[in-house]
Amino acid sequence: RGLLRSADLADYRMGGMNMGWEVPGLHVVTMQVRNFSLKIETQGSTEPPPTTPEPPTSLPSFEFDVAGDSEGWTPRNLTELNGGPSNGLWILRADGADPQLVGPVLKVDSQGVAEIAVRAANNGNALAAATMQLFWATTDDPSFSEAKSIRIPISNTGGWREYVFQVSEHARWGGEITKLRLDPIAYGDGHAIGIDYIRLR
Repeated sequence: RGLLRSADLADYRMGGMNMGWEVPGLHVVTMQVRNFSLKIETQGSTEPPPTTPEPPTSLPSFEFDVAGDSEGWTPRNLTELNGGPSNGLWILRADGADPQLVGPVLKVDSQGVAEIAVRAANNGNALAAATMQLFWATTDDPSFSEAKSIRIPISNTGGWREYVFQVSEHARWGGEITKLRLDPIAYGDGHAIGIDYIRLR
């Protein structure tokens, strides 16, 4: 419409954007954006726009980098020591049996996920308790169960390490993943356990 001084698209760039929605009341919500793209159309062009392959759907990554923001994860049988994530780490105290971190609602195609990585530190408890377990729920099977879980050993000597669940190798990993649950250890004895990130990749 003649509002821009240059007709050369190379003179322009995306300087910023905003995406969101109104949430009435004091609610905690989560939004996932998939297949987002930008398309430019020039007026008067008779040639079809060039085709580009669809970008891969980005997978959820929970970094816990914002103070107090657990990114939709809910601790059960765990006590937050700093009121939630702080300085990029989420430190919790495990006082007894069956500590859990239950994740937010997801909509993830299992075929696009090969593994789930968790960087964690376990500062104590008996070696018998030093196992980390990942559960998942799907659209077709929305409950958590031992059949849809993987258990791996975790160090009990402290120190940050990355633990990787090879979910694509599990026979029950399939369909649309709607939720995750992480049991960072089997049981606690009042010691601290920390989570740095949970990444689907």
